[in-house]
Amino acid sequence: MVSPGTARLSAKRAFLERLIDDAGLFPPASLDMAAALRGDARARTGPHSWMLGRFVVPAGRLADLACVLGESGMGPLAVSAIVDGGHAARDIARVAEFALGATAALDVEALEIRLPDRPDGDVRRAVLRVVADVDAGGLGRSVAGYLEFSFGADWRSHVATVLDAIADARARSAHPIAAKIRCGGLTAQSVPSGEQLAFAIGTLRALGIPWKATAGLHHPVRAHVPAAGFTMHGFLNVIGAAILDAALDLDARTRERILAEDGERAFRLDDDGFAWRDLRADGVQVASARRSAVHAFGSCSFEEPVADLEALGILT
Repeated sequence: MVSPGTARLSAKRAFLERLIDDAGLFPPASLDMAAALRGDARARTGPHSWMLGRFVVPAGRLADLACVLGESGMGPLAVSAIVDGGHAARDIARVAEFALGATAALDVEALEIRLPDRPDGDVRRAVLRVVADVDAGGLGRSVAGYLEFSFGADWRSHVATVLDAIADARARSAHPIAAKIRCGGLTAQSVPSGEQLAFAIGTLRALGIPWKATAGLHHPVRAHVPAAGFTMHGFLNVIGAAILDAALDLDARTRERILAEDGERAFRLDDDGFAWRDLRADGVQVASARRSAVHAFGSCSFEEPVADLEALGILT
């Protein structure tokens, strides 16, 4: 997430700073721990290290992570731990063991918790139960909790209900509670529609809930990806739609149009601002949106988005 001082920096810097969380352990990369950490270390010592956020790791693999970090002698690593929503209390206790123990190499900044698709009881109760587990877990109050929700069949009603519940839990919790949107996966069926994403982004902004994205955002602009065999959302589309929505109070149709854009030249990102066609946010607005609306996205590759941004002339 962008620090308050970023508002004094360029719009490009504000848009991209700590934007990409390193999810190299997850598909399709599925690297082993040592390889994932070697790649992360290269990125953190490279010229674009300022774009790299947290290292994402399942709670059950924290011991493995700590062991490899100890053997490598690497410095403190900012971590986001994936928690099983069905066993949140167990996994949070496991995270706290490392966050509060003597493992100085790990700096646990966040939890990412997938809410049950079919909760035992009503949605609001399930959300409040998970957040209660976060509050009771003994972690420092600065540790954020990102709650991942699904879209499902009756998606509009479900998303409205779960986000309203997250807003309620956010107001009650001692921790910074946010949302998490899955934007893709290994199949075309795992990619939410532009209408679904536009609705979620607008509802999150209206409720004052910040969020992060995950999956399917390897490339800047929406496109058909031959290696996958289907069309994937672009991170300039998704993150940009959230930034412009926060800055300009867009309607749902405009958010959908931004998400559907497949023309690279329709987007502009430089020191002066971020723009899609004739809609523009300056550096102060971009930095504000990164703090209050959209924090990051997880990617199993850091090199791919960087190379694509270089090809577009955004990174020079």
